[in-house]
Amino acid sequence: MNRITVFTVLFSLACFTSLVAAQGACPSAPGAERAACICKTVGTAYKYYADTGNGCSGASWCYGPGQSTYVTCQAGLLFNEKIQACDWASNVICTAPPSSSPTPSPSPITPQPSPGPSPSPSPSTASPSPSPAPSGGCTSSSYTQPGGACGSANGLCCPSSSCCSKYGYCGISDAHCGSGCQAGYGSCNSSGGSSTPSGPSPVPASPSPVPASPSPTPKSPSSSPSPTPVTPSPSPAPPSSSPQPPNTRASLPVGPLVVGYYQTWSAGWASTGANLDLARIPSYVNVVIVSFAKPDCSYTKGSFQLTGTGLDFSSDGTIVRDAITALKTANPNTRVLLAVGGATYYNFAGTRPQCIKDIIDDFGFDGMDFDWEPVNSNCVVKPGGGVSCATDAEGVSVLAALRAALPKGQYLMSTASWHVGMYGEGAFVSSKPASAYTGVNLAMAKSAAGQSLDLVNIMAYDAGNTASTGFDWSESYRAHRAIWQSQAIAVGVEIPPEAWGGNVITLPQVVERANYVKSSSTSGPYGIMLWSLHKTGCPNAQQITSAVCSTFGMAGCSTPLPFTQSACGNPPPAAPSPSPASPPANSPASPSPANPPPTTASPSPPPPPGNTGCSSGSYAQPGGACGSANGLCCPSGCCSKYGYCGISDAHCGSGCQAGYGSCSSSGGSSNPAPSPSPSPVSNPPSPAAPSPSPANPPPSPGNNTSSGTVADVISSSLFDQIFLHRNDPACSSNGFYTYSAFVAAAAAFPGFGTAADAATNKRELAAFLAQISHETTGGWATAPDGPYSWGLCWIQEGMKTPADHMAPYCAESAEYPCAPGKKYFGRGPMQLSWNYNYIPAGQALGFDGLNNPDAVTQDAVLAFKTAIWFWMTPRDPKPSCHAVMTGSWTPNPADMAVGRLPGFGLTTNIINGGLECSGTGTVQGQELDRIGYFKRYAALFGVDTGSNLDCSRQQHY
Repeated sequence: MNRITVFTVLFSLACFTSLVAAQGACPSAPGAERAACICKTVGTAYKYYADTGNGCSGASWCYGPGQSTYVTCQAGLLFNEKIQACDWASNVICTAPPSSSPTPSPSPITPQPSPGPSPSPSPSTASPSPSPAPSGGCTSSSYTQPGGACGSANGLCCPSSSCCSKYGYCGISDAHCGSGCQAGYGSCNSSGGSSTPSGPSPVPASPSPVPASPSPTPKSPSSSPSPTPVTPSPSPAPPSSSPQPPNTRASLPVGPLVVGYYQTWSAGWASTGANLDLARIPSYVNVVIVSFAKPDCSYTKGSFQLTGTGLDFSSDGTIVRDAITALKTANPNTRVLLAVGGATYYNFAGTRPQCIKDIIDDFGFDGMDFDWEPVNSNCVVKPGGGVSCATDAEGVSVLAALRAALPKGQYLMSTASWHVGMYGEGAFVSSKPASAYTGVNLAMAKSAAGQSLDLVNIMAYDAGNTASTGFDWSESYRAHRAIWQSQAIAVGVEIPPEAWGGNVITLPQVVERANYVKSSSTSGPYGIMLWSLHKTGCPNAQQITSAVCSTFGMAGCSTPLPFTQSACGNPPPAAPSPSPASPPANSPASPSPANPPPTTASPSPPPPPGNTGCSSGSYAQPGGACGSANGLCCPSGCCSKYGYCGISDAHCGSGCQAGYGSCSSSGGSSNPAPSPSPSPVSNPPSPAAPSPSPANPPPSPGNNTSSGTVADVISSSLFDQIFLHRNDPACSSNGFYTYSAFVAAAAAFPGFGTAADAATNKRELAAFLAQISHETTGGWATAPDGPYSWGLCWIQEGMKTPADHMAPYCAESAEYPCAPGKKYFGRGPMQLSWNYNYIPAGQALGFDGLNNPDAVTQDAVLAFKTAIWFWMTPRDPKPSCHAVMTGSWTPNPADMAVGRLPGFGLTTNIINGGLECSGTGTVQGQELDRIGYFKRYAALFGVDTGSNLDCSRQQHY
């Protein structure tokens, strides 16, 4: 034993002694107080300490001076301090001291290239925290966390004598330390760290699912995540590498179709396939479409590793395979398809048909759903009819390649078609609404591959209705049937609220659609499609699917769905109409995320005596959804014809629902009634990647002119809905980013969010808030309320990293010097970075950016001001983001030649184009996160996003 080893052992024993003392002296109850006490007593930061005083059922996470939190393991698991993760109890020695030579893991494992999402006690953090250097063999001076990513891919070494596996993760098992172990980034040996195989082993500890974001040159992106304890997702047996037999169920179910999209990001963890909710879907939902896989996926056949597929299950791949097998075994008439694409996986130019086929074959899918939702179709209806779209060739060629890989008769293929996708020619040349996506599916539908499809699912939502946009779902059905004459066609419905257009469908209208397609069955097989089985809202998925089941005369319609349902009650009957009344387009609405809050508001106290005539004993929240659609009354004020509580003319005047609140001819406001937006539909309809929102707020009473202040557009309650988790205890920003600070900062910049018409102002604010949310995101793929509800989680880059470990971000020049000892890393909502940004920001805002960059983290008003200053300030040749989003900037010929066109994507180029705008057409993961936030916020504001959302085809500045 050498001196270093002796010192390490003595140091470990000293730490253990201190830890034991802390465990006994601190509050006994698991929680934040116990964690704070233990971390203060031990004094060693950047580590999880198993809670031995409570049987290792959780751990104290010490991540900086005075920074701590408590994490609790899932039932049946204990915290294993060796791997810094929750683990099977059989693998945990609860009283073992930390050691420089860890006890070997009991069982070798097959490591994943990167972990699947798992329930996480806290959001992703600002950047990986350095750990002590390993005992030997490291070629780098930078270290990852225990169990973190390592190796040649990122140049990080493993701490504490652990090994860096061939897949790039730290650990101590045979899989880490044996074959393929990266010797230059940690310890390695021939036998690894395991000698006694036993029960199932955990997945290696790993970072939160949000990918790390590199640091840009001119501007810092959102900070990189730190590791969080990972709940293992073991399978009862090692994955089989033998392929599944060829799929023989290549025909549609017998009888009418009830098609349900299944959100993988909403699926909880399961230990067996039979326990996964996917396996327990009742037989009347006879086409289950699992969403979403990436068209440009990466997957090794036989591996059952989900990383690189796009599928966001928390469970292991073998569990998913077994769940599909169990579902189809229990329900022989059910077909399970793999949805490829969606609103955020749209790199179809990089489609890999063989990869998709391998996933389908291995997991036992019956085929695929071609969910092609191109971003910039720019469709043009020609004079006299006919449509030309920029994406026609892509749709035809990609579908042909996929059909060649998945031959008809061996695999089923469906498509999710746009609501206006078959308009623009023949009897439908002038069908409404006009849109940049009018006729986007025509060329593909008429092609040989398009005609080989088995099922067409019309996304007959996210388009408003006849009252708001002129959209008639039955007309869309007829346009689809005109081209797809023999295919099965399912008309889609979305659980309210819809992502765009504000339509709120009722159960009678669902039944009406089911009866319509049933009566049209002489034209071909028929059905109803639901987006989505997991989504919450009223009417809920159970009510909708059971109603359709009964209308179609199917069996077992009362069998419950295995998903959480909103408590909607039994709404009063409503007269069906071809296109239901709906909130105007400026009424916020968006789809729900993984595990969202129910869209039904919690009951409010009964209304005051002045609010009489309520036909229901249940009440909405003030400003919440009300009326015949959900059977809720307003606690005060009026229930508008669109189904929202309020006191304006629009609520209390024409169409006011007298049975659900007060009504009068004059209403409670002199403002003009809100009117539907006449703008073309430009948002991609769902099925879409998650875009969460809380319960819908009331419609904004409004004019078509500019609001006076930002506070007139963004209320305190809307601010809270946008930033649902900014005050989460796991976020360092807890209590820092207040509404009052934002409003005060905004008031200092005339024109910010107020320079144009109401819709443009809201779109600008949605874009700004989306960008700062990405820069400070704490979200991950399976985060509560979805990945786009965790903006403003961090105050500065590297919150868990000591300042002396942070990069200086200094590019010194005569004009922009650097102060001795000062560092200019990202701070504030826009993560202001580099000395050449701090100095002019300080000059403009009245603080010493050169000598006191920390001022940005000490004053919330100043922090918001730095973000708005960056947004409003042009830097030649870059325009300001404000000018881009308000339409006051016009691209010159040079800009147009390199694809720099107005839209949200250009603001990303301005902020971080050097890293995210490749010019290749490939949308980067960071940019998808920005777009996801923007879509959610635009829906909350009730405006469309406009075009050119990404900068993948733009040359950066």
